[in-house]
Amino acid sequence: MFPTKEAGDYFKSKFIVKKYNLDKADADNIAKTYGVVAYPTFIFLDADGKEISRILGGAKDTKDFIERVEKSVAEDNTWAVRNARFANDPSYAIEHIRFLKEDCYLMAEADKALKMLFEKRDIKENFNKANLDYYRKNVTDINSPVIQYMLNNKKAVIEVIGKSTYIEFIESRINNSIFDVAMRKGLNEDIISEFEAIAKKHKDMRTDVIKYFVGASDAITTKNVDELISLSMKSFISLSSKDRVAIARYTHRFAVVNGSAKKLIPFYQYCISKSGSDNYNYTQSLELVVSMISR
Repeated sequence: MFPTKEAGDYFKSKFIVKKYNLDKADADNIAKTYGVVAYPTFIFLDADGKEISRILGGAKDTKDFIERVEKSVAEDNTWAVRNARFANDPSYAIEHIRFLKEDCYLMAEADKALKMLFEKRDIKENFNKANLDYYRKNVTDINSPVIQYMLNNKKAVIEVIGKSTYIEFIESRINNSIFDVAMRKGLNEDIISEFEAIAKKHKDMRTDVIKYFVGASDAITTKNVDELISLSMKSFISLSSKDRVAIARYTHRFAVVNGSAKKLIPFYQYCISKSGSDNYNYTQSLELVVSMISR
């Protein structure tokens, strides 16, 4: 946006602009000082170097970008005003946390605000329908203050949201968390042990998925594709439809990464024969594997 004349005229008249390519070099520790973890991030400072506000990401055009900047630095959107409103207006709390996470990508600050919120609000308000819907969509990390609060106050939370909702929420978060790590980074013995330790401490978190990965630990750490596929097939029938799909996806990734895509053919043939009414196309996955190895 900055190379355009419109943007140049606007910023020259209102700001002193300094650009850093932090993904290449950061000799001044800008990223650490201001908590920059995503690019592009635009931070607005006052004359004393104190942050007024920030925005994350670009815009569809120069006009839209300037409007985002104007809105961000407006007096009622500064950090001072937002933080004061968060402290004094309970109805604004979730919007403030959403702003920290989605608009600024300040995850640590969002978790800090969420923890403060739980400490000062009534449990019924913390888990009313609107807030619970927000947690469903946005809380995925098992170390989140929401998850930790639910685990440490199980009885009280169940009285508000019901046991079935509680179990569904906790199970889905632990499963999503370990699958996220598995698919993005891959698993190792230390990561599996960490999840197992959490599951031992909180029985609610010892899900079928955790049991699967704990059982598969040796196969994963030794990169034994045959052993992992065998375990996946043995576990398949006892798992829910959703867990079957997730474990099939992980098995697929594991075999391909370890150069054994061909071994997925009998695995998917087994899945097809046992999947019943699962809403997932294992046949399509099988065709993908066949196409992959025939190239």
